[in-house]
Amino acid sequence: MAIEIRPATIFDIHEVYEIELQCFEEDLRFEKDLFYLFLMGQRGEIFLVAEEGTSQGERMLVGFIIGYLNNQNNYEIITINVAPERQNQGIGKQLMLEFECILKLKVKNIRQLKKITIELVVYEQNYAAKHLYEKLGYKEVARIANYYPKNRTGIKMKKEIMLETRDSSSKNL
Repeated sequence: MAIEIRPATIFDIHEVYEIELQCFEEDLRFEKDLFYLFLMGQRGEIFLVAEEGTSQGERMLVGFIIGYLNNQNNYEIITINVAPERQNQGIGKQLMLEFECILKLKVKNIRQLKKITIELVVYEQNYAAKHLYEKLGYKEVARIANYYPKNRTGIKMKKEIMLETRDSSSKNL
């Protein structure tokens, strides 16, 4: 079945939280109420869900991604989750690419902005996620000791997204 990526709604929070419970240990997961705050978009949040049709014609969530505008004026992906039974099937990649696409649309009309940086932190032993991010052009910029509970190291990664400006696109006409 085809995966559809769309903006999250309040009706998605229960399924989003169920995926969160499956993907993270208790000391690493977000509280359910926090997902409602992400929907409010007070920090420029982009909150997307991946949804798949079932053989019975219903829809079920299989993943989600959330990012926001941080204090350095970079977009920070704070979480990306795919249901364990659907991991390694390209859903995480689809979520990342759609996030980047929506981010470009969101900021394209800011005239002086030529690029925007996306950053994220990944657990150093999450090899599959690190590999995906590297394939998508993210570069390691720092190691952060004790970033996660139980003295786990995080790896900060960044990617610059170039924005097309009206001037450069009109020169090609």
